[in-house]
Amino acid sequence: EAYAENTAVMTPEGEQIV
Repeated sequence: EAYAENTAVMTPEGEQIV
């Protein structure tokens, strides 16, 4: 549950990790 907070990150390759 603690992972569904701020996980919207963009990798250096340009992919979006959600």
